[in-house]
Parts: sequence; structure tokens; C-alpha cells
Amino acid sequence: MAKRGSSDFTSQLGSFLRTTLQQLDTVGKVVVQKGKAGKIQFDITMLKRKRKDVLAQLGEVTARLAAEGRLDDEEFPELSRPLADLEAVDERIEVEARRARATAAGLPDDLEVPEYDADGGDREEYDDEAEPEGEQVPERPRRPGR
Repeated sequence: MAKRGSSDFTSQLGSFLRTTLQQLDTVGKVVVQKGKAGKIQFDITMLKRKRKDVLAQLGEVTARLAAEGRLDDEEFPELSRPLADLEAVDERIEVEARRARATAAGLPDDLEVPEYDADGGDREEYDDEAEPEGEQVPERPRRPGR
């Protein structure tokens, strides 16, 4: 009798191990499948990011060409609004940069602070003294008609 109980136990244990291994094989296949799907999703996300970067580069070139007068609003009326928005954002950046300099200097927000070059000198003073006669510092390109 002891042998028969041992044989039943061994048989049940073997059956249990076979079932477990089959389930692990299935789980492994699902894990591999999900891993591949995750990699594809990651690749799609990276491609979307790259597309966004390329569109940003395209936008920068378009804005520069428009500012140089090489793209006309009449030929491309759909550019008028985005270019106007960009100009407004650029102006806001300039205002906020002046405000930040004033705040850092401990001055009221409404007081004009001179711009400084990278070496910490007064840019206006530097520009007046260092410019050879007849040469002017080029201004940031603006959209035609502004």
C-alpha cells in the first residue's frame, strides 16, 4: 500500500510539474509579445518626437525667411497668424528678460535696465565705443510691414 500511495503522489507531482511548465511557457510567450509591443510603442513615440523636432526646425526656417522678407504674407496668408503670434512671444520674452534683470538688480519692475553683454559690461556703452564709423549693429529681423 505504501508503494501505491507513493506512486500516486509521484504521478500527481509529475502532472503538476507538466501543467506548471506549460503555463510558464505560455506566460513567457505573452511576456515576449508584450515586450515587442512595448518596443514598437516606444519606437512610435521616438518617431513622433523626431517629427516634432523636424517641424520645429521647419518653423524656425519659415520664420527666418519671413523675417528676411523672402516669404510674403500675400503669397502665404496662412503664415500671417502664426508669425504674428511668434513675434508677440518674442516681444514678451524681451519684456520678461528686462523685468528679470531689474528684479535681480533690486529695481522696480517699471524701471528700464540697460542690457549687458556676456562679459558683464554695458552693451549700449560697448556698442557706441567699439563700432567702427559707418557700421551698425544689425537688428533682429522683423516681419515685413511691422
